[in-house]
Amino acid sequence: MIKGAQLCFVAGFAVLVVLFAFSSPMAGMNRPLEVPQDYVITPFGYFHPSCVLMVAEGETLLADGSVRHADGTVEGAHICNYPHYTAGGAIVAADAKARKINPLEIDGWVESISVTTNTS
Repeated sequence: MIKGAQLCFVAGFAVLVVLFAFSSPMAGMNRPLEVPQDYVITPFGYFHPSCVLMVAEGETLLADGSVRHADGTVEGAHICNYPHYTAGGAIVAADAKARKINPLEIDGWVESISVTTNTS
């Protein structure tokens, strides 16, 4: 038998799971039906996870697409062999040349920055 406090915990956990599912970059309420579920959302549309590169703190994304790691080593640019999808769900072939993005066309996040400090 579940007691009141346990029931509140179970219900609260279920709400957190649902909230996570809709806030995850792999999920989303506005995902077009054409986009495969395993694709992740980026500022430039939906991409296969193997085509998305995370740049960690202390690393630098270079102009050619390679990454300079904090230890000074450079990792070459990745080649994506999967098609991607625009935010509206239109498929773009893997070998299609990237078009220039007009900053006025961007309607989502481009960058996320946070800082925590214990001094003023």
